Amino acid sequence: MSRQVVFTDLDGTLLDLETYSFQASAPAVKQLQNEGTPVIFCSSKTRVEQEQLRSALGVIDPFIVENGSAIFIPSGYFKNVDIPHEQINGYQVIKLGQSADLILNTVNEYRSKFPFSYWGYQDLSLPEICEITSLAQQDAIKASTRDFSETLVKGNFEALEFHHFCLAMELRGIACVHGSKFVTVMGKFADKGKAVKLLNQLYETNCGTKVTSVGIGDSGNDLPMLEAVDRPYLVQKPSGQWHTTDLSSITRIDGIASEGWAKVAKELLKDTVSAKL
Repeated sequence: MSRQVVFTDLDGTLLDLETYSFQASAPAVKQLQNEGTPVIFCSSKTRVEQEQLRSALGVIDPFIVENGSAIFIPSGYFKNVDIPHEQINGYQVIKLGQSADLILNTVNEYRSKFPFSYWGYQDLSLPEICEITSLAQQDAIKASTRDFSETLVKGNFEALEFHHFCLAMELRGIACVHGSKFVTVMGKFADKGKAVKLLNQLYETNCGTKVTSVGIGDSGNDLPMLEAVDRPYLVQKPSGQWHTTDLSSITRIDGIASEGWAKVAKELLKDTVSAKL
């Protein structure tokens, strides 16, 4: 029998986009965990942000940080991790991206070369970050503690000059990825889809069974994840619209952010119950 594994974005998907609340999705997360279905966070959020959320929701599974820059697997979770990794603070860590120092140095190098202004976490004071992101101070500190990327939170990201900036960064091996609100700057070989495929491989190797992978997202930076799974879902944005995609296998759910997420989980739980009958 196939094992179901859920990969999910956070902001605007599992979490409300503005308040970051998981009130609507938390009961479904608990049910999936109780049924033995792994729930794998796959987000632009950092390790420390995701650790806090995992603790609050009682999630024990691996997680993918900073838009696919690294996979964190709790030590002992799998019997065998046959992919090159490092042992760091109780995790087996598979790194796909570049270091935050390299990213920041390159971002700063290009400031004088393009006629537009942009600001990342490292450019702003804590009160400014809180104002822009609507995060509490402690959460803003966690969001700015990045190991593999920088997040640009202020600037005209639709400007032609920003497009040229992104193209120049790509020549240096660095990608600019638009999320629900902000832009993540990271190593271009970091990829949510690649991370999903590696974890699927580990589940199948260690469980000895086929994995049916589910992906839930809301925005453009989720498409690599959604393209890598067997059953991709899109929840609605606050406007009531879905992100535009040509992915034919995608299911569009009537429900904004965490409310839509709970609807997807309800479908998955029905499938799990049916499979046991």
